[in-house]
Amino acid sequence: MANYLELDGGAAEEIEALLTVDGGEKMRAMTRNLRQALLEEGLEQGIEQGIEKGIEQGIEQGKERGMREMLSRLLTRRFGPLPPVVIERLEQIRSTDELARLAERVLQASSLADLDLT
Repeated sequence: MANYLELDGGAAEEIEALLTVDGGEKMRAMTRNLRQALLEEGLEQGIEQGIEKGIEQGIEQGKERGMREMLSRLLTRRFGPLPPVVIERLEQIRSTDELARLAERVLQASSLADLDLT
């Protein structure tokens, strides 16, 4: 079931006049202009949202990288040079929460095995 807007006053006559002038060309031109304006507005909004999301992702990746580097430095300081398997394991961790929990556990760990990194 379709719903239509009921036109009041002279609106119906105005629409009818636009449709009949130049075979409705004015109305088609107005419709094209409106469609183009809406598309451009939607495109602008999409670009803005994409930029915001990219910035958020970049910030999160930067935090993750910084935490991973600090954790690596702490582990090296506490246990000496890290074996490749530990470095690889650290690179696989994508959660800043997991990296933070691991950093907290470094203080009580007596070996890399205690941290489940080997």
